[in-house]
Amino acid sequence: MKDLKFERFTLPNGVRVLFRPRKGTQIVHAAVLIDAGTRDERPEEAGMAHFMEHIVFKGTKKRKSFHILNSLDSVGGELNAYTTREKTCFHATVAKTYADRAADVLQDVAFGPVFPPAEIEKEKQVVAEEMDMYRDNPEEAILDDYDAMLFGDHAYGRSILGTEATLSQFSQATLQTFHHRQYLPERTVFAITGNLSAAYVEKLAKKHFDFRLEKNSEPSLRPLPARKSACERVVSGRHLQAHMVIGGYAPQLRSEDYYAFGLLNFLLGGPSMNTILNLKIREKYGLVYSIYSFYNAYVNDGAWGVYAGCDGKQVARVKKLIEKELDALVHSPLSPTAVQRLKRQYLGGLMLQTEHQTAFLSGAAKDLLDFGNIPALDEIVDKIQGLKADDLQRAAAHTFANRFFILYEPGG
Repeated sequence: MKDLKFERFTLPNGVRVLFRPRKGTQIVHAAVLIDAGTRDERPEEAGMAHFMEHIVFKGTKKRKSFHILNSLDSVGGELNAYTTREKTCFHATVAKTYADRAADVLQDVAFGPVFPPAEIEKEKQVVAEEMDMYRDNPEEAILDDYDAMLFGDHAYGRSILGTEATLSQFSQATLQTFHHRQYLPERTVFAITGNLSAAYVEKLAKKHFDFRLEKNSEPSLRPLPARKSACERVVSGRHLQAHMVIGGYAPQLRSEDYYAFGLLNFLLGGPSMNTILNLKIREKYGLVYSIYSFYNAYVNDGAWGVYAGCDGKQVARVKKLIEKELDALVHSPLSPTAVQRLKRQYLGGLMLQTEHQTAFLSGAAKDLLDFGNIPALDEIVDKIQGLKADDLQRAAAHTFANRFFILYEPGG
């Protein structure tokens, strides 16, 4: 198996550094992962973690917006960011020659933003348009409503984009407060991979990331979500197609059933074409255009679901067919041959994912922030290889029993 080991060290200010050497490449991938996301927002700050990801590109102490956007584009590189419920990531891809520039820009946007008031007002309009775009996409909108069903007012149940009401209240002062509270060296990982030496990476990290910030005294509150009894919700819509989600709570990260349920979700409706849902509902009956399952594992909880879009007249039939497959996974264990075939396919996909360098880097950095360690690939493979039909059936029984259901009815 190829070597996927990381070298790691911690700077005096608390920033952790991950380095994965890769020979034979002239490309460097780098990422700064901040342990701050939607779950860290107070109710009046809903959407601020995502807005922060936008606004840091609008000006820093060292660069104006144009210079940030041009810094890596001008040398053929890429600079981008994303926000999740638990993390914010800034990442860059450049030719090896520009590794120092990439590290400098990543540090600057993450820790040097000045939040120009005029840019804040303009960016509010951009995010408002983004909200409208998601509302016009029923597949996206129903997933937000589904999260709200499960987690209610908890941060896991709020849209990453926030609301118009909270967005309108964002200001230079409120953004500075959030940034000061969340963007801390000890909650940061700088991760990098490329054909570089460990000595060079250490020099690079010390140059750009061994900075000092004013000590923050505000606590970051992370209340645990409360689980609710299953319920159903029907929303009358204006779309031509019906959209539905059947799902519920799922194992949290690194819990007893985490790997078993991950394998189960892959079998049920993961990214492959030969999933149960695709073969038995889409291909066999032609009742849906899109059907898949998902598994969102968080540090303190998790959620799973099956999404399907179909003609309004077929809702009852599609729902029944989905529930039939869920019940089968609970009551009928897979054969040893089927389990081995599933493991082979899943592990093959896992190996392919290690080639997606930015995702691989940020995943390792997330593990380090959440758990203080990075599981070796061999360790993950061994855990998956050790799973048996009983483990998958147990995970299904624990998870599929308490089912929520939300439907967007088609309208005129």
